[in-house]
Amino acid sequence: MKKVIGENITLRPLVPSDLDFLFSIENDERYWNVSGTTKPYSRELLKKYIEVSKQSLAEAKQYRFVIVKTATTEQLGFIDLFNYNQKEMSAGVGIIIDPNFQNQGFGTSALDLLMHYCREELSLKILHCSIHSSNRYSMQLFTKHGFVKTDYKKDDTSSTDSSKNEIFLQRSLNHPNE
Repeated sequence: MKKVIGENITLRPLVPSDLDFLFSIENDERYWNVSGTTKPYSRELLKKYIEVSKQSLAEAKQYRFVIVKTATTEQLGFIDLFNYNQKEMSAGVGIIIDPNFQNQGFGTSALDLLMHYCREELSLKILHCSIHSSNRYSMQLFTKHGFVKTDYKKDDTSSTDSSKNEIFLQRSLNHPNE
């Protein structure tokens, strides 16, 4: 996939020099509850992931962009497409911003760029995501971008902790100004 260049951020493919940043984000236990990770990734495994990340969305059914500052190329986070369905022209979207750069508008800019790219370059019709009910910042980000709640899954593993309940949202890309 190609770079998607915005005013203050760029979405670009993974490259070998991203290994340390990828390792730090993927192995940060604060994110494991939303990513489904249960044990740390080795550098070797992540190195192989970067090597195969050159596959197209159609081949791999997923694609990870690195979010970087356009002016400095400083790494800010990742935005992913996953569960690509060519028949329905849909994909899931996930985003993670390094804690040092959160609440500065980078997530908003990244989602704006990705949605435009998905609509104009990939001809996707629908993007969807799932968010833990306790993640109010992600809920705000996605609802601000026109994603609407489509389903809800209660976490049955805990009768007292509702923070792990999952909210499913989706957004039609057919109408750019919605």
